[in-house]
Amino acid sequence: MLTFKNTAQDLTYSSNYVEFKRGVKTSVPMLLGIIPFALVLGAQATQKGFSFLEVPLLTGLNFAGGSEFAILEVWTNPPNIFMLMFITFLVNSRHLLMGASLVPYLRHLPNKKVFPALFFMVDES
Repeated sequence: MLTFKNTAQDLTYSSNYVEFKRGVKTSVPMLLGIIPFALVLGAQATQKGFSFLEVPLLTGLNFAGGSEFAILEVWTNPPNIFMLMFITFLVNSRHLLMGASLVPYLRHLPNKKVFPALFFMVDES
């Protein structure tokens, strides 16, 4: 059976693929800077007895950068969850000031765009 390709879809797919490759190339230098931090975090987690599966779980649930290192320092077995939550909040309270400093630049945008952007705000962005 013969099928005809839609040229508009084909162009969109190829341009999306080209943009994806460009994004991967652009982000490689940043990944090279992140790898040493990941190795240090992995080494500290191994010293605390974390398994191969628990380290990605820690970084996925605690998407917080510096507080991941702080949590590992006070980690006990069994963990004191409230203490870990307090430390995470304390270390990441700096994002409240960063978000407040962005208000003049985000004032013209609707709240449905601003709130998710501020929720996922990290130091690198």
